[in-house]
Amino acid sequence: MEKTFKVWVYREGETPLVHMGPMKDIYSIEGQFVDEIERGMSPFAASHPDEAHVFLLPVSIANVVHYLYQPLVTYSREQLHKVFLDYVNVVAHKYPYWNRSLGADHFFVSCHDWAPDVSGSNSELMKNLIRVLCNANTSEGFNPQRDVSIPEINIPRGHLGPPRLSSSSRHDRPILAFFAGGSHEKILLQH
Repeated sequence: MEKTFKVWVYREGETPLVHMGPMKDIYSIEGQFVDEIERGMSPFAASHPDEAHVFLLPVSIANVVHYLYQPLVTYSREQLHKVFLDYVNVVAHKYPYWNRSLGADHFFVSCHDWAPDVSGSNSELMKNLIRVLCNANTSEGFNPQRDVSIPEINIPRGHLGPPRLSSSSRHDRPILAFFAGGSHEKILLQH
């Protein structure tokens, strides 16, 4: 799976609301992810949409909130809903991919608290959209049947770049760690 899985990023839209995410602080995983996929730094980047298994909607919820809600005079999600729905409608009308799966192979990445709310723009259209969220709290809209949790990483300003991975391959690593459930259930496996 690691060798064949491919992600296509739609080219529509302009920065700063799409194609760039925050590159610092607590929302930085959004910017890091989009940056690596779009610049071809990831082996998962598809060179053509027909080879993709999933499709990234590169809308930055953090940037939408930052640029459209400054100064913050309302907590209404109406502007956020319009931007996100407009983007989905553009790709759905221009390409066959959204419509063939009803969005089930499409996703976006965000750590902003308002991200789970994007489905509210059109709950029927967005019901299959995969939301990759830092906030995996079901009381705030995370749906474990379709959404994916991603860790929130606080990257200091000016330190964005390739992750510092071990120089050993995944096959050479002597320890594989797994965590599930409460803090009392830690399992450490060694080769």
